[in-house]
Amino acid sequence: MQSKLPFIRSHHTCLVLMVVVFTYVLQLQSVRSQPPPRPEHGPWNNDLYILESTNGFNFSNAHKLFERAGVATLVQDSQNRLIAAFQWFPFDDSDSFDRVAVSFSYDSGKSWSHPQTINIEGLPEGFMRPFDPTLVVLDDGRLRLYFSSHNYDNRIPATYSAVSADGIHYTFEPGIRFAAPGEMVIDCAVGRLGDTWHYYAPVQGTRGVGYHAISQDGLHFRRLANVELQGAENWLGCVLPTNNGLRFYGTGHGVWSAWSPDGTRWHKEHGSRTPGADPAVAATMNGKLIMIVTGPPRHHASPSPFHQARPPIDRLDEL
Repeated sequence: MQSKLPFIRSHHTCLVLMVVVFTYVLQLQSVRSQPPPRPEHGPWNNDLYILESTNGFNFSNAHKLFERAGVATLVQDSQNRLIAAFQWFPFDDSDSFDRVAVSFSYDSGKSWSHPQTINIEGLPEGFMRPFDPTLVVLDDGRLRLYFSSHNYDNRIPATYSAVSADGIHYTFEPGIRFAAPGEMVIDCAVGRLGDTWHYYAPVQGTRGVGYHAISQDGLHFRRLANVELQGAENWLGCVLPTNNGLRFYGTGHGVWSAWSPDGTRWHKEHGSRTPGADPAVAATMNGKLIMIVTGPPRHHASPSPFHQARPPIDRLDEL
């Protein structure tokens, strides 16, 4: 019996190796049989649309605002200008492709300036270019831009910020505004209720669950319990102060809205505000509300004409 043990062990080892190799071959064949990613798949094949409303519930008069753009944010500043910031993908300008750009309106959204990319002075070396912009207006009239980024040592995106006096030239504010250890945090929304800033961002891979944090200065956020809504809602959108609370416009089967008296307890409002995704909303000096949404992919989609510095994070695929 002892003389047979080496043979038995060797035979068992061979069987194990055969199973491992066979499993690897099956997995390799499965991977090879999957179709490769389509070269035309990417956020450069979406456009931004603009709508208006008098009550914040019924939006109409939709028309295309910017081609090859997405993830917009919108504010009215202390000079009564509407400022839209968004990720821009112009096919005729490689330096501006996949950059945050801004456009200004001086007539409550009737006309807009040609987009121009922003500059962030002091962005640490090795940081990925900013994406997913969110603008807020500070008490002194300056703008704060919250954005997603990461460095090459830690490739998990988090939220950072920069400030600007003109909406084009920004100065990086050191530190991380919000991060969840081991989790990708993108697409934040920030709004102020009273003296408190409220931060929200969709929890990736979930439906109806969002991060929530608060801050007194807009820089140092303290994480609270996640916010939740039942259904297929996604906390991808914007938050807007109302007379007696906050209203969130988010993404689901079209744009949904919910109201909160304190930023923590949320009540879904009936119906859909409009088709589209990732809404940005701001009140104008004439009392109307302007919304910018990301539209559906173009019918004649095409691949990016430029080498991508970062792979696109396609939020619409998750909806």
